[in-house]
Amino acid sequence: MNRFYILSLIFGMLLFTTIKVTAAKTWVENFNSGPLDAWTKVNDENRNTWITKDGHLDVWIQPMHWARIQRHDFKFIGFPINAEQFRVKVTILEVHNAFVGILIGQHDEQGRIYRRTYKFLHRAIYGPIEFPAQNPDVDFDNLKEIEIDFNNGRFELLSNGKHILDFHDPNLPTVDCLGITAHIFKPVVGPFPLAHFVLDNFVISGPTVPAHGTLDVRAKDKTTVLWGELKQK
Repeated sequence: MNRFYILSLIFGMLLFTTIKVTAAKTWVENFNSGPLDAWTKVNDENRNTWITKDGHLDVWIQPMHWARIQRHDFKFIGFPINAEQFRVKVTILEVHNAFVGILIGQHDEQGRIYRRTYKFLHRAIYGPIEFPAQNPDVDFDNLKEIEIDFNNGRFELLSNGKHILDFHDPNLPTVDCLGITAHIFKPVVGPFPLAHFVLDNFVISGPTVPAHGTLDVRAKDKTTVLWGELKQK
């Protein structure tokens, strides 16, 4: 009897999750193959290389030796964005000589992507230049996954399902800009090294997000395995 109660509860939860995900819809960029049509480089095209390799996004950056702090952005253009509710996640597999993460916020009047966006990096957060009072002064350990839940100006940062922090910015009730960003810093001593990082599974979900792509593991497969395990007990 307990077994059937547990199964009913589990399938009820899975059904609720499926309905919620279906309503929201999800865009998945798993970098498995093909050109990066949903992305465009924003600055300094000759010094950064963004390519798919072995099913991942593989990036190399040749720094300018005269600039102490440098930024390189890869803007998402897969579909138009103007959202009050939004969720985005990326997996970080490897990082060398860079701070890497998600750029999210709004374009300014000139269409620039840096002044009104937050940069959620794997070790820190940098806030919008135009709204300095809102910048969260927070550092944290190296995150292997960056997930941002945006809801009408509220930002929540999670990693592997764990809550890291949240805050509200009244200047950003909606977001219309999204991308990947890398920040590199000149060392105090020695030459400026090459920056390299590898990312995977850039996943976007929300009420206005079109469905695109698939992940390697699906809820249906997990349900089948779980059912088999419970039947054996």
